[in-house]
Amino acid sequence: MSARSFLWQSYRDREIAVKILYINIPGASMSKFFPPYTSLQLAFSLWISFLVVSTLGAQTGPARPNSPTQQPVSVQVRTAEVERVSDQLSYAARIEPRGVFGRRAPNAGVVESVQFRVGQAVREGDTVLSIRRDQPGREFLPVPVQSRHSGVIADMQVVAGQEVREGDELYTVADTGAFIARLLISDKDIDALRVGMPVQARDPSSGATYPARIDRLGLIPDYRTGLFTVELNLRPASGLIVGRFLRFEFDVRPTDGVLVPYDALTRRGERSFVFVVQEAEVRLREVQTAGEYAGRVLVSSGLSEGEEFVVSSDRRLTDGRSVRVDR
Repeated sequence: MSARSFLWQSYRDREIAVKILYINIPGASMSKFFPPYTSLQLAFSLWISFLVVSTLGAQTGPARPNSPTQQPVSVQVRTAEVERVSDQLSYAARIEPRGVFGRRAPNAGVVESVQFRVGQAVREGDTVLSIRRDQPGREFLPVPVQSRHSGVIADMQVVAGQEVREGDELYTVADTGAFIARLLISDKDIDALRVGMPVQARDPSSGATYPARIDRLGLIPDYRTGLFTVELNLRPASGLIVGRFLRFEFDVRPTDGVLVPYDALTRRGERSFVFVVQEAEVRLREVQTAGEYAGRVLVSSGLSEGEEFVVSSDRRLTDGRSVRVDR
């Protein structure tokens, strides 16, 4: 194709076309059409015009067979699977013994002996101490004071030889056959909890976990704070001691759906889309989302179990684009 024909086909402006063509006419005067320009300026302008037209022709011409726009886009896909997810609540508390029981002196007298120390385990019926009654001219056998509960001696308030009066505090037993934790729960979370619900207790310092369950739900909140008291039960286990700080995690409001990586979603304003692979092509499909779970988005509708959706690609995708799935 001659330069004259090439320029004629590339430009739609007749005036520019006539000016450019006239240069190739022998004996023509340029001053008739380009009075303001010098020959050097005009030659430079024509050279720039030729470059622009060549570029436009390359962009608008037919695509080459090996052009990247004709080659399939390499993608990685994932198969949609329905999973059950839930919200997680987290509260913390220190564990307590199931019960704490004090023992009082059954009679006045003098503590004759003490058989247990603080921290020692005691069973129901064990004699913890004895009291000798003192009355002038009369002698009495020592009165044994037995534990009414199994557990651990948490406090001993008397020593041998100490005089006591009837009703004085002698010792305290902590029932460690089980532990409890009392949590203060927000009013926005209390409706999601049920008696008997399993709970996971976690020690933040060691990472150890312990099973627990809800034993009691408070029906009336503290009106000053709006918080409800929830009591949990834990069985004794290695590492669990009274006063240990634990974090309690609840799985609530379970729901089913397809989880999609956040980066696999295409956002357009408030709407969400995914690219679904169908017969070596991708289709842009709108989906409805229902929250995020550990970096993934729950798709409640728009994507069915078993369908393949794109999670990454080596180039930008458009609706209907040919793709090659990298397995």
